Amino acid sequence: MEFVANLHAFPLPVELVFVLLVSAFVMTDPVTEGNPEYAPARTLIACCLILLGLACVSFSVAYVIGHYSEVVTAEKAKEFVLPLVLTASFVPFLYMVSVLLRRSSGAPIAA
Repeated sequence: MEFVANLHAFPLPVELVFVLLVSAFVMTDPVTEGNPEYAPARTLIACCLILLGLACVSFSVAYVIGHYSEVVTAEKAKEFVLPLVLTASFVPFLYMVSVLLRRSSGAPIAA
């Protein structure tokens, strides 16, 4: 979902207001966490954060639907697949480094 959300940026005023609201709610949440008398405020903060998140995702999905021909391109497919390929190729490398380090330390190698 992060890939879809990062396909486009909101206009600067919208982005500034969005970041300000999310920051205020996220910083206020821990204050309301410990005290039971702040439970209604915590519920309101959680609901507001959920609504802001859903608004962001819905605008991103609407952008993808509205600009489908610009979004579904070979370049975007490469941008989407590249992290998957790099992660899949890095895991065997880490395994081989682990095997070599165990072998050089004299520890038994467990598969």
